[in-house]
Amino acid sequence: MRGYNDGDGSFFIGKLQEGRTVEQVYFGLRGTVEFLTIYRSILEEKCDLDIREKSVRVNTGIGVLEYGGNGILSKITDYLYKDATIYLPRKRDIAMKANNS
Repeated sequence: MRGYNDGDGSFFIGKLQEGRTVEQVYFGLRGTVEFLTIYRSILEEKCDLDIREKSVRVNTGIGVLEYGGNGILSKITDYLYKDATIYLPRKRDIAMKANNS
């Protein structure tokens, strides 16, 4: 799952304006709806995430799976990177910001 994310996924930091600037980490992944539906169910189980009732979103014919918020991303990054020795450092570095918030 980490390898697929390294190839076709992203972690990015968004800044919210609510009287103050708050950085939030977001996770996005592109692929077929079928693949992303399975990927999502694994994340829901392994990361103790709420089960989503909606289908994976489709944008210009490509499935899109996204999660936002430092609490959720902290669970996802723990799952993807715990004890990992092989990963794309630039993506991991952004993802780990959710754990430092």
